[in-house]
Amino acid sequence: MKTMLLFKMISIFLTMLLVYVQGSDDTVTCQALKNTFNSQCGCGESSTDQCDLFTIGISEPLKQFIEAYPNESRNVVGATSVQTGKSLSLDMRLGSLPGYDYSYYPVIKSTHQNLYFSVSGAYSAYMTAGGTLNSVSSKAKKENYEVLDKQDVLSRLNKLNIERWNYISEDDDIKHIGPYAEDFHNQFGLGSDETMISSNDMAGVSMLAIQALTERLVTITEQQKASDTQQIDNNQIILQQKVATLESQNTNLLARLEALENYFPDLIK
Repeated sequence: MKTMLLFKMISIFLTMLLVYVQGSDDTVTCQALKNTFNSQCGCGESSTDQCDLFTIGISEPLKQFIEAYPNESRNVVGATSVQTGKSLSLDMRLGSLPGYDYSYYPVIKSTHQNLYFSVSGAYSAYMTAGGTLNSVSSKAKKENYEVLDKQDVLSRLNKLNIERWNYISEDDDIKHIGPYAEDFHNQFGLGSDETMISSNDMAGVSMLAIQALTERLVTITEQQKASDTQQIDNNQIILQQKVATLESQNTNLLARLEALENYFPDLIK
């Protein structure tokens, strides 16, 4: 039983890589799919609800898969680049998320080493296979530069109310720690939505605050060093004074001893 289930999941995954969406004309794609399988699905305004949007030139393995698992085939939509052979798909089938073989999760999948994002015609970010999101941050992509008072940023950061909480949309036992967007926006005026906090802004404020703390530490260290140096100088002066006093006392004692020797020459012998 487990072997059959494993074989099914492997077949689902391999079949997904064969998926290729041809353009955006749902009716044409649906009609081609209907002609390929002699299916009874409707092709009209609601075709996206009735038909799977697969390639016009659908492969034989995919045809067999759809015939064997019609419900599963409706849970994946994808496209493959003719030039690179790399694919991108939205997969909601059983075991779609690697490591969760018996769960249904909506998963965006890419066979490329990175998943790229473009918003409003700009190159916005990409995500690696390790889950690291890299946002565009080149100085060439920025303008209106402004030097900030680091100590002021640190002071504002210390005014934030940072607590532990959970999102209303999540279970109560899923906790997070952080500030509130309204407070963050009020202190720093960053971003365009006072109910949201950009991770870039959080990182920028944190790094600037760290620099401010570093400046304070350097100042304190220099002050302490100056204080220690002054203390050493003061101690040296005190020691020099004590040495001078002892030398004076020693000179007096020698003079008195010499006087005694002169007064009692026989005694000394």
